[in-house]
Formats: sequence, C-alpha cells, structure tokens
Amino acid sequence: MSGKWACASIRISSKDKTCTEVTKILGIDPTSFHAKGSLIYKKSSTYRKESLWILDSGISDDNKLEMHVDKLVVLIRGKKAAFKRLLRLKCEVELFLGFSSENGQGSYRLSSFNIGVLSEVRGISVLFDLYP
Repeated sequence: MSGKWACASIRISSKDKTCTEVTKILGIDPTSFHAKGSLIYKKSSTYRKESLWILDSGISDDNKLEMHVDKLVVLIRGKKAAFKRLLRLKCEVELFLGFSSENGQGSYRLSSFNIGVLSEVRGISVLFDLYP
C-alpha cells in the first residue's frame, strides 16, 4: 500500500478457543486466521501462543475509513449475542482501524452511533493505527 489508504478488521484472539470454534459461534468465515502453535513467520522459530481469527471489512483500501468501520459495526450489531458469548469465553475482540494520511498527520472521528453499538457489547477494544 502506498499513498493514502484505510482498512479495518475484527480480530479475535484466544488461548483456549480455536478459529474453528470462533467461526462456529459467529457463523461467519474469517478472511484469514492463525492457529495457536503455528509459526509466527515461516523463517521464525517462534510459535503463536493464541489463535487469531481475522475478518477484514472487504472494502477497497482507497475508500474512507468510515466506510470500513460502518460495515464492521453493523455486522457486530447484528451478531451482538455471539460477540458477547465470545467475550464471556475469554476471547479478546478488537476492532482494528488502520489508515495512512500521506503526511504523517491524521485523525478519525468514531461516530456516536458506532460508539453506542460497541458499548452495547462491552469488551470490544478499538485500536487506531496511523501510518505516516
């Protein structure tokens, strides 16, 4: 990726639950996943201590971050009970937001609607990652 871009994903990690179990609870296939015990990198001798389930927004990275976030928050709202169950099962759930501003300066405003949906689930962290 070069220039201005944006992306978002839901990331679910667990020491106890497999990616298959997360998929079954949510009823959604991940965009990608990594099994607990798998190598972090092909040329590494470090193994993952947790499983990691990732669902990307599926929106092109040249769209505004807001579009990515809105799509994922609507999904979370529709699957609120499943996300609450994952949190009760000690899974860590994160809404990852990444963007580049081309000049190292940038901001993003999370709408009150999206904050409301996330607060209804209670326990989903939001990570903002700005790339210069």
